[in-house]
Amino acid sequence: MIKVIDEINSIELDNYTLIVPANKELFYKEKFINKNYEIYNIKNFLLSIYDINEKLINENISYIIMYNAFNNIKDKLSYYKDTFSYSFIKDLVNTYNLYYDFDLVDNEKNNDLNIIFKEYEKNLLDNAFISNNMLYRYVISNYKFDGNYVFLDVNNLSNKDIKLIKKMASTSNVLLNIDNLNNNHINEKLYELGISYKNKEISFKDKEYSFKAFNDLKDEVSFINNDISKKIMEKNSYNDIIIVSPFINEYNKYLDLYLDHPFTSNKQEGVLTSRFITLFCDMLKGDFSCAKFIEILKLGVFDIDNKLIDKLDNYIYSWDLDDESFYKTFNYNPNGNKNNFSSKDKEDLKVLNDAKDSIINPIKYLLENIINSNKTDILKNIYIYLKEENIIDNLFSKDKIGVNNLISALENINDYAPCNLSLKEVVELLSNMKLSAIKKINNQNMIEVKDINDAFYDDKKIIYLVGMSLSNMPLNYKFNTLITKDDITKETLINILKETNDMSYYYFSNALDNKEVYITYPKLSDDLRLEEKSSYLNDLNLCEIKDDEVYNKNELLKRYATLLSEDKVGKIEQEEFIKINKSNEHKLNHKLDKEVVEKLYDNNLSLTPSSIEVYAKCPFYHFCLYGLKLKVKEKYTFDNREVGTFIHYVLENIIKNDINDIDMNNIKDYVYKYSKSYLEDNNKIINNASLYLIKSLSDNVTHVIKNIVNEFNISKFKPTYFEFRINDGDIIKPLKIKLDNKTLNVSGIVDRIDLYKEDNYYHYRIIDYKTGDKKFRLDDVLDGLNLQMIVYLLAIKESDYNNIPEGILYYPALLKEKTSSRSLSDIEKEECIKDRLKMNGIVSNSFLDNLEEEKKYIKMTVRDKVDEEKIFDTNGIDLIFNSVKNTLKKIGNSIYSGDISVNPMGDRNDACSYCNFKSICKFDDVLDKKRKPLNYKNKEVFSMLEGDKNA
Repeated sequence: MIKVIDEINSIELDNYTLIVPANKELFYKEKFINKNYEIYNIKNFLLSIYDINEKLINENISYIIMYNAFNNIKDKLSYYKDTFSYSFIKDLVNTYNLYYDFDLVDNEKNNDLNIIFKEYEKNLLDNAFISNNMLYRYVISNYKFDGNYVFLDVNNLSNKDIKLIKKMASTSNVLLNIDNLNNNHINEKLYELGISYKNKEISFKDKEYSFKAFNDLKDEVSFINNDISKKIMEKNSYNDIIIVSPFINEYNKYLDLYLDHPFTSNKQEGVLTSRFITLFCDMLKGDFSCAKFIEILKLGVFDIDNKLIDKLDNYIYSWDLDDESFYKTFNYNPNGNKNNFSSKDKEDLKVLNDAKDSIINPIKYLLENIINSNKTDILKNIYIYLKEENIIDNLFSKDKIGVNNLISALENINDYAPCNLSLKEVVELLSNMKLSAIKKINNQNMIEVKDINDAFYDDKKIIYLVGMSLSNMPLNYKFNTLITKDDITKETLINILKETNDMSYYYFSNALDNKEVYITYPKLSDDLRLEEKSSYLNDLNLCEIKDDEVYNKNELLKRYATLLSEDKVGKIEQEEFIKINKSNEHKLNHKLDKEVVEKLYDNNLSLTPSSIEVYAKCPFYHFCLYGLKLKVKEKYTFDNREVGTFIHYVLENIIKNDINDIDMNNIKDYVYKYSKSYLEDNNKIINNASLYLIKSLSDNVTHVIKNIVNEFNISKFKPTYFEFRINDGDIIKPLKIKLDNKTLNVSGIVDRIDLYKEDNYYHYRIIDYKTGDKKFRLDDVLDGLNLQMIVYLLAIKESDYNNIPEGILYYPALLKEKTSSRSLSDIEKEECIKDRLKMNGIVSNSFLDNLEEEKKYIKMTVRDKVDEEKIFDTNGIDLIFNSVKNTLKKIGNSIYSGDISVNPMGDRNDACSYCNFKSICKFDDVLDKKRKPLNYKNKEVFSMLEGDKNA
């Protein structure tokens, strides 16, 4: 049974499954957040009842399988028998998605498409996938519906939707909640369902609509910008406002430039990786031009200095070498058009050639390895190249989405493409993979910006309907597929054009319904075409906005400044200026009530150094993470983010369990043993990418272990405690800091503690494994950052004053290979590795005086002299301990005071870089300033603290 309802309030929704438009799914989930309703969009609803193991196909795998399908049956084709390009495969995918929505004529092209798509669907099933079309067909053919269903806000139904609703209604109750606006498209679709229904006729003639035609898009957006300022000054919220256009993409660049208010926008992610792969694949196809290499170097993903890239770019430009091969040796004078080379000229030329060779030689080596290889070896070697050249890591630091999509693309080609692919075919497939994605930037209080066919207005008060020119509205149907108007029946074409016109008018009228609407259009389009107003506007009662009525905040500010300079500011102007300021105000200094603080935190506040550092970087970040305990969902996969955890695990277990049994011949066996157990113990998903990453890291750890063993054999210090807990139930108790009215307990886990005993005193140093570059800076400690090692050092010291602190050292646990080291001999490489594995940190004077052998494993010198930045004495470390206690007390008191201000640290300690809560804090990088960290040398910090002590 099918029934149409106007109001959902007329039924008990508890008994119904709610099916909503995809663009309204979030709206309804928020609206019914306290209800236990089942809410789906149509696709998710179908997936929820699909009872077979196949997964819904994604875009990249769809492309590969369409490629396979076409190659399987191309000999059977007539119209497309001589057609092939990789862009044609994309056209096939796009056409397939709409193929079953058309009634097609019988011709060669359609017959070929039918053959291709049948083979495509067969290939999908063979690989345990289904398409959206297959999902509809399967559910309609095989599923018996026996519940109660309500479709909310129905305004558009496809032919597939009609078939689905008919099937549902044959055995269950189906309610359709139809928008009350006049919508001829829906009326006719309801007629197909056997329902006679007419939407309410809506007349807009009784209402006045504010209207203005502007010179161009810039003036149009500038008007909107100023008018929104007025609306905010009148106590409206940004969330009350929506900007809508038939072609919103034309306006996005103008909104970016001229709209001074926060608004939703679409950010293209994965662009960097996508651009790199396009250029890289061009090279693998044979384009080795200098211009191509300079373009790829400018992406910043190779380990080459930017200044050197500029020199290469300048050299190639100066000598007009864009079309020359990057393989060729540079032999012109880099410093001008002259034949005689000075020693400086020769040196500069050698630097350029060395840099060029460091880039081209690995690619050359890669091509030699894959030119005649099978598909799997080609993909594996491409990944190895990207990893060994540090390109994956460099990309990941700038473009995580793109890198994840790239790894998935490599796996998809390996898993679903034919095994006998040539290098050319692999590269073509890879270059056509989609690695970028649109991400919507949408914060807590922002102006909504939408295309007219995707907008809804339930929670909006003010609508700016822009771009309402005759060329934009009514909307025109476009055939964006291989199917054209000649391939469909005349009746289908008439229906398509009529439905497009009906929906076009519906979208327009929907924007006008019971809202405060401002309608605009530019007289001159973005492509300099003269425009006329849309014919739809002829039926409206338009009230033209006069030029002197246009609110212009900038003009008001200029007028106020002039009056202020002439000392003529009156009460009216003063009040107006206050309102203008308030319209742009956003509060960042948040404070919690005392009662809320009591609920969030106990009388004894227990924190780790890491959580304290988060507060020092930004109180609001700490509140979200440790106060509200907000979390971001993440899949448990092994990726670059888990490198540190893996290396810690392997190092800890080998040093703790096997250090006495290890020699230079069996290290790899132990590394392999713990690498394998890590994956098993942590239930990690194993795939080609993770296996290769583990292998690469294991090789890396082997070097680190060798270095540790060598030091272990000569050092007084012995690794004694691993993953050592500082906690109430352990040997070393938490560091207790007395606050104004409470107590702060600081606990944590130390990576490693090394000890040696002498004259009844225990000398100890703390080792922290780091997979990235890390330097110990005392100025960070003054800022409440970099506290971890100092806090642990202090906690151990206070547990027993016979303990003597000898050092804080960061151990480089991830050894990144330098391209320049490849030309070294084995002995030189060993020395290079040893040098790069030296620990970094600060040590005591006694360490410097008494532990000569140990110094070889620590970066202690600058230009062959002892670096005073890395030395402390007893008095100096006590001053640091006292400073840390004061810092901890200050932070603890601040937390208990309820301070959760949005006040991020910037520069080298940027709090926003890895923050998951930027979408809710309202911090504006343009309007708001970040705190700058202190910038002192370690010796300067000691001197400052000494001065404070003696003051």
